Amino acid sequence: MAPVHIQATPPVSYAFYRLDSVTTRLPNGTETPQVIGRTLLITVSITPPPPGTATDPHITIHLDSVIVDPDAPEVARAPFVGMAGTTWNGTVSATGVISDLTPDRRSAGSEAVTPDLERWMPILPAAGVRAGDTWTDTLVSSYPFSNLSLQVAETLIAGWNASDGSASQTVDLASSGTLTRSGTSGMVTLLGSGTRSAHYTLNDSGALVAAGGADSMLMKLSVKAVGQSVVVGQVGHFTVTRRP
Repeated sequence: MAPVHIQATPPVSYAFYRLDSVTTRLPNGTETPQVIGRTLLITVSITPPPPGTATDPHITIHLDSVIVDPDAPEVARAPFVGMAGTTWNGTVSATGVISDLTPDRRSAGSEAVTPDLERWMPILPAAGVRAGDTWTDTLVSSYPFSNLSLQVAETLIAGWNASDGSASQTVDLASSGTLTRSGTSGMVTLLGSGTRSAHYTLNDSGALVAAGGADSMLMKLSVKAVGQSVVVGQVGHFTVTRRP
Protein backbone atom coordinates (compact mmCIF):
# COMPACT_ATOMS: atom_id res chain seq x y z
CA MET A 1 0.00 0.00 0.00
CA ALA A 2 1.33 3.44 -0.93
CA PRO A 3 2.04 5.97 1.85
CA VAL A 4 -1.21 7.34 3.29
CA HIS A 5 -1.95 11.07 3.60
CA ILE A 6 -5.00 12.95 4.81
CA GLN A 7 -6.78 14.12 1.66
CA ALA A 8 -10.13 15.25 0.29
CA THR A 9 -12.96 12.83 1.07
CA PRO A 10 -16.74 12.85 0.58
CA PRO A 11 -18.87 13.34 3.70
CA VAL A 12 -18.47 10.57 6.29
CA SER A 13 -20.61 10.22 9.44
CA TYR A 14 -19.15 9.28 12.82
CA ALA A 15 -20.16 8.74 16.43
CA PHE A 16 -17.60 10.45 18.67
CA TYR A 17 -17.98 9.42 22.31
CA ARG A 18 -16.03 10.93 25.19
CA LEU A 19 -16.28 10.19 28.90
CA ASP A 20 -14.56 12.41 31.48
CA SER A 21 -14.20 11.93 35.20
CA VAL A 22 -13.28 15.24 36.84
CA THR A 23 -12.44 15.72 40.52
CA THR A 24 -12.02 19.21 41.97
CA ARG A 25 -10.23 19.59 45.31
CA LEU A 26 -10.94 22.88 47.07
CA PRO A 27 -8.48 24.65 49.42
CA ASN A 28 -10.30 23.23 52.47
CA GLY A 29 -9.72 19.68 51.21
CA THR A 30 -13.26 19.06 50.00
CA GLU A 31 -13.40 17.02 46.79
CA THR A 32 -16.18 17.30 44.22
CA PRO A 33 -16.33 14.48 41.63
CA GLN A 34 -18.20 14.76 38.34
CA VAL A 35 -18.62 12.25 35.51
CA ILE A 36 -19.64 13.55 32.08
CA GLY A 37 -20.26 11.37 29.03
CA ARG A 38 -21.35 12.67 25.64
CA THR A 39 -21.74 11.36 22.09
CA LEU A 40 -21.33 13.73 19.16
CA LEU A 41 -23.00 12.45 15.99
CA ILE A 42 -21.04 14.32 13.34
CA THR A 43 -20.60 14.40 9.57
CA VAL A 44 -17.12 15.29 8.33
CA SER A 45 -16.12 16.36 4.83
CA ILE A 46 -12.74 17.43 3.46
CA THR A 47 -12.71 19.38 0.20
CA PRO A 48 -9.73 20.37 -1.96
CA PRO A 49 -8.43 23.96 -1.84
CA PRO A 50 -9.28 26.25 -4.77
CA PRO A 51 -7.19 25.51 -7.88
CA GLY A 52 -3.90 27.38 -8.01
CA THR A 53 -3.76 28.06 -4.28
CA ALA A 54 -1.26 26.75 -1.76
CA THR A 55 -3.76 26.48 1.08
CA ASP A 56 -4.65 23.25 2.88
CA PRO A 57 -7.89 21.41 2.17
CA HIS A 58 -11.03 22.70 3.87
CA ILE A 59 -12.63 20.61 6.62
CA THR A 60 -16.26 20.90 7.65
CA ILE A 61 -17.63 19.16 10.75
CA HIS A 62 -21.41 19.27 11.13
CA LEU A 63 -23.01 18.29 14.43
CA ASP A 64 -26.07 16.23 13.54
CA SER A 65 -26.97 15.70 17.20
CA VAL A 66 -25.45 15.39 20.66
CA ILE A 67 -26.41 12.80 23.26
CA VAL A 68 -25.38 13.39 26.87
CA ASP A 69 -25.28 10.32 29.14
CA PRO A 70 -28.46 10.22 31.25
CA ASP A 71 -26.55 10.05 34.54
CA ALA A 72 -24.62 13.28 33.85
CA PRO A 73 -25.50 16.10 36.28
CA GLU A 74 -27.77 18.83 34.99
CA VAL A 75 -25.00 21.45 35.21
CA ALA A 76 -22.97 19.33 32.76
CA ARG A 77 -25.91 18.71 30.42
CA ALA A 78 -27.04 22.32 30.08
CA PRO A 79 -24.22 23.58 27.74
CA PHE A 80 -25.15 21.00 25.08
CA VAL A 81 -28.84 21.90 24.84
CA GLY A 82 -29.64 23.31 21.40
CA MET A 83 -26.19 22.56 19.95
CA ALA A 84 -27.42 20.31 17.12
CA GLY A 85 -26.88 21.92 13.75
CA THR A 86 -23.65 23.67 14.70
CA THR A 87 -21.03 23.53 11.93
CA TRP A 88 -17.28 23.95 12.36
CA ASN A 89 -15.07 25.10 9.47
CA GLY A 90 -11.29 25.05 9.26
CA THR A 91 -8.37 23.60 7.33
CA VAL A 92 -6.59 20.27 7.60
CA SER A 93 -3.07 19.52 6.37
CA ALA A 94 -1.95 16.34 4.63
CA THR A 95 -0.41 15.33 7.96
CA GLY A 96 -3.72 15.69 9.84
CA VAL A 97 -3.20 19.01 11.64
CA ILE A 98 -6.54 20.82 11.92
CA SER A 99 -6.24 24.61 12.10
CA ASP A 100 -8.58 27.58 12.59
CA LEU A 101 -11.54 25.35 13.44
CA THR A 102 -14.39 27.77 14.16
CA PRO A 103 -18.05 27.06 14.96
CA ASP A 104 -20.75 29.05 13.19
CA ARG A 105 -22.58 29.34 16.53
CA ARG A 106 -20.59 30.07 19.67
CA SER A 107 -21.79 28.65 22.97
CA ALA A 108 -20.43 27.05 26.12
CA GLY A 109 -21.05 23.67 24.50
CA SER A 110 -19.22 24.48 21.26
CA GLU A 111 -16.24 25.84 23.23
CA ALA A 112 -16.18 22.62 25.26
CA VAL A 113 -15.98 20.28 22.26
CA THR A 114 -13.89 22.35 19.82
CA PRO A 115 -10.55 21.20 21.37
CA ASP A 116 -11.62 17.56 20.97
CA LEU A 117 -12.58 18.11 17.33
CA GLU A 118 -9.27 19.90 16.63
CA ARG A 119 -7.17 16.94 17.79
CA TRP A 120 -9.31 13.95 16.91
CA MET A 121 -7.26 13.04 13.82
CA PRO A 122 -3.83 11.37 13.86
CA ILE A 123 -0.71 13.38 13.06
CA LEU A 124 1.17 11.75 10.18
CA PRO A 125 4.72 12.14 8.87
CA ALA A 126 5.17 14.68 6.07
CA ALA A 127 5.92 11.89 3.58
CA GLY A 128 2.76 9.97 4.52
CA VAL A 129 2.56 6.80 6.58
CA ARG A 130 2.87 3.09 5.86
CA ALA A 131 3.20 0.00 8.03
CA GLY A 132 6.52 -0.10 9.92
CA ASP A 133 6.96 3.66 10.20
CA THR A 134 7.80 5.33 13.52
CA TRP A 135 7.92 9.07 14.22
CA THR A 136 7.55 11.77 16.86
CA ASP A 137 5.34 14.83 16.66
CA THR A 138 4.58 17.95 18.69
CA LEU A 139 1.07 19.41 18.52
CA VAL A 140 0.38 22.85 20.05
CA SER A 141 -3.17 24.15 20.47
CA SER A 142 -4.98 26.95 22.30
CA TYR A 143 -8.54 27.12 23.60
CA PRO A 144 -10.71 28.68 26.36
CA PHE A 145 -10.75 26.82 29.67
CA SER A 146 -14.13 26.07 31.26
CA ASN A 147 -16.20 29.15 32.09
CA LEU A 148 -13.17 31.17 33.16
CA SER A 149 -11.82 33.99 30.98
CA LEU A 150 -8.68 31.94 30.57
CA GLN A 151 -6.98 30.97 27.32
CA VAL A 152 -5.04 27.73 27.71
CA ALA A 153 -2.02 26.64 25.65
CA GLU A 154 -1.69 22.86 25.36
CA THR A 155 1.31 20.93 24.04
CA LEU A 156 1.22 17.22 23.16
CA ILE A 157 4.54 15.49 22.43
CA ALA A 158 3.85 11.97 21.18
CA GLY A 159 5.67 8.99 19.71
CA TRP A 160 3.91 7.06 16.94
CA ASN A 161 4.17 3.71 15.19
CA ALA A 162 2.27 2.21 12.26
CA SER A 163 1.35 -1.38 11.43
CA ASP A 164 -0.82 -3.25 8.92
CA GLY A 165 -4.52 -2.97 9.69
CA SER A 166 -6.69 -6.02 10.29
CA ALA A 167 -8.83 -5.11 7.26
CA SER A 168 -7.47 -4.97 3.71
CA GLN A 169 -6.00 -1.64 2.58
CA THR A 170 -5.90 -0.12 6.08
CA VAL A 171 -3.12 0.98 8.40
CA ASP A 172 -3.22 1.04 12.21
CA LEU A 173 -1.53 3.87 14.13
CA ALA A 174 -0.69 3.96 17.84
CA SER A 175 0.65 6.87 19.88
CA SER A 176 1.56 7.75 23.45
CA GLY A 177 2.93 10.97 24.85
CA THR A 178 2.93 13.75 27.41
CA LEU A 179 0.55 16.70 27.79
CA THR A 180 1.19 20.10 29.34
CA ARG A 181 -1.26 22.97 29.82
CA SER A 182 -0.69 26.54 30.95
CA GLY A 183 -2.56 29.80 30.99
CA THR A 184 -2.81 33.11 32.86
CA SER A 185 -5.67 35.59 33.00
CA GLY A 186 -5.62 38.46 35.47
CA MET A 187 -5.09 36.91 38.89
CA VAL A 188 -5.70 33.29 37.81
CA THR A 189 -2.91 30.95 36.68
CA LEU A 190 -3.30 27.38 35.41
CA LEU A 191 -0.53 24.79 35.19
CA GLY A 192 -1.08 21.13 34.35
CA SER A 193 0.61 18.00 33.08
CA GLY A 194 -0.51 14.54 32.07
CA THR A 195 -0.41 11.78 29.46
CA ARG A 196 -2.34 10.76 26.35
CA SER A 197 -2.47 7.54 24.32
CA ALA A 198 -4.49 6.83 21.20
CA HIS A 199 -4.98 4.41 18.33
CA TYR A 200 -6.40 5.02 14.86
CA THR A 201 -7.24 3.07 11.71
CA LEU A 202 -7.05 4.79 8.32
CA ASN A 203 -7.97 3.42 4.91
CA ASP A 204 -5.76 3.82 1.85
CA SER A 205 -7.36 7.17 0.95
CA GLY A 206 -6.53 8.64 4.37
CA ALA A 207 -10.10 8.55 5.74
CA LEU A 208 -10.58 7.65 9.40
CA VAL A 209 -12.16 4.23 9.95
CA ALA A 210 -12.07 4.11 13.77
CA ALA A 211 -10.18 5.57 16.72
CA GLY A 212 -9.94 5.45 20.49
CA GLY A 213 -7.73 6.58 23.32
CA ALA A 214 -7.34 7.83 26.87
CA ASP A 215 -5.80 10.80 28.65
CA SER A 216 -5.23 12.04 32.17
CA MET A 217 -4.34 15.47 33.49
CA LEU A 218 -3.61 17.03 36.89
CA MET A 219 -4.11 20.80 36.90
CA LYS A 220 -3.58 23.51 39.51
CA LEU A 221 -5.56 26.75 39.39
CA SER A 222 -3.97 29.45 41.53
CA VAL A 223 -5.73 32.68 42.51
CA LYS A 224 -3.09 35.26 43.44
CA ALA A 225 -5.49 37.66 45.13
CA VAL A 226 -6.34 35.19 47.89
CA GLY A 227 -3.21 33.03 47.77
CA GLN A 228 -5.21 29.83 47.32
CA SER A 229 -5.25 27.03 44.78
CA VAL A 230 -7.77 24.57 43.41
CA VAL A 231 -6.55 21.21 42.10
CA VAL A 232 -8.43 19.55 39.24
CA GLY A 233 -7.83 15.95 38.22
CA GLN A 234 -9.24 14.75 34.91
CA VAL A 235 -9.29 11.23 33.47
CA GLY A 236 -11.00 10.56 30.15
CA HIS A 237 -11.31 8.22 27.22
CA PHE A 238 -12.82 8.48 23.75
CA THR A 239 -13.94 6.32 20.83
CA VAL A 240 -14.73 7.22 17.23
CA THR A 241 -16.73 4.83 15.03
CA ARG A 242 -18.25 5.18 11.60
CA ARG A 243 -22.03 5.22 11.32
CA PRO A 244 -24.39 4.78 8.35
